[in-house]
Amino acid sequence: MPEKSKYKIVVLGDVGCGKSALVKRFVRNEIVRTYDPTIEDKYVKKMEFRGNLVELEIVDTSGKVCRFRGFGLGNLKKNGNYWRISS
Repeated sequence: MPEKSKYKIVVLGDVGCGKSALVKRFVRNEIVRTYDPTIEDKYVKKMEFRGNLVELEIVDTSGKVCRFRGFGLGNLKKNGNYWRISS
């Protein structure tokens, strides 16, 4: 039986750069054609990766979250992997 692992992913980036569109395409295979500002959305995607079952909990943030003090990419670089999305 394949091993099941859980991972948490937080998507960060500038306001309006396409974070939500990217997440919705990945999770739902949905193409977003209109801009709808995000406050915060959470998604779960279960999939097989390299023969193992994985569960991804994805938090889609507003671009404003990056402006909060102490929540920058420098902290993420020290504590794990990240993707930076910018326009």
